[in-house]
Amino acid sequence: MVIVDITSWDELQRRLCAFDRLATHERGAWLFRGHASEWWSLSSTLDRMQTFTSSGSRRQAARDLLERFTQQAALARGRRFVGLMDHQVRQVQMIARHHGLPCTVLDLSRNQRIALFFALARPERAEDFGHACLIAINRVYASRHDGLRFFPDRAQPSSEHFLRVQRQEATLVEIGGYGQSLETMVPEALVKYRLSPMILDEAITVLRDSYDLSLSYLMGDLATAAAEAERHYKEQMP
Repeated sequence: MVIVDITSWDELQRRLCAFDRLATHERGAWLFRGHASEWWSLSSTLDRMQTFTSSGSRRQAARDLLERFTQQAALARGRRFVGLMDHQVRQVQMIARHHGLPCTVLDLSRNQRIALFFALARPERAEDFGHACLIAINRVYASRHDGLRFFPDRAQPSSEHFLRVQRQEATLVEIGGYGQSLETMVPEALVKYRLSPMILDEAITVLRDSYDLSLSYLMGDLATAAAEAERHYKEQMP
C-alpha cells in the first residue's frame, strides 16, 4: 500500500482534483473510503466484531445475524416470519447494515470528497486515533482477487434508505475470506492519504457546506431489530 502524507489544504485540493481530471474510464476505476483513524483496518463490521477461525463459521455467523434481524423486523411490523431464503441474503444484508447490523460488506464511495467527509466529520475523534485518512481503492486491481466482490448499493425509491444511498454514491465490496482485510488481500490496489491535523478544521468546514450526509445509523424498528440480533448473537458466542 502506498502512503502519502498531506500537509496542507492546497495539497489536499490538488490530490482531490487530480481524480476529477481523469478520463471517464480511469475515474471509474477508483473507489474511496474515509477513516477517522489511520489505525482502522479495511475490514467488514462482522470481522471487527469477532475473530473467526474458518470461512464456515464466519458464513454461519453472518447468516445467524441476518436470520435474527429478519425475524425481529417481521415481529416489529406485525408480519409472519417464514425464514430467510438464500436469494434474499444480499438484499437483507444491504438493508440491515444501514441499521447497524454487523455484516460482511464494506461501504465505499465513488466520490472522494464524500469519503473525506466521513473521515473528518466524526465527533468521536481521539488523540490515539493518529491521522485521519482518505483511502483510494483501485477497483480494477482489487477485482482480480477471488475473495472480493463489488456491487452498487441500491435501494427502492420508496424506501427509507434511498436518499442516504443516493447521497453517499455508495458501492459495496463483499469480503469473502475470514480474518481478511483489503490491506492483506490487495495492498497493491490501495493508496492511503494521511491528513495533517493542521488542515482538518478547514477541510471539514468546506465539506460541511457541500454535503448533507447522515453519519449515524438509521433509527426505528429496524435499528431495534439489528441491535436485538447482535445482542442475541453475542450472548451465544463462546
